[in-house]
Amino acid sequence: MATDAQIIANQNNAQRSTGPRTDEGKQQSAKNSLRHGINASAESLFAASSQEQQHYNALRAQLFQQIAP
Repeated sequence: MATDAQIIANQNNAQRSTGPRTDEGKQQSAKNSLRHGINASAESLFAASSQEQQHYNALRAQLFQQIAP
């Protein structure tokens, strides 16, 4: 069981923990739960040219046909 001092310390630490503040930090933290990316859009995975995005989308569609999740 936590002591009163531990509870107060935890509450104080939680007030300082506000998550990412910059756009770059927010973009990075948005990928924290990404495992393999098969359900992600190409734009959220990487900054790619439109041709690379077309190739990615075609591969993704092919994989979805084969795997049928």
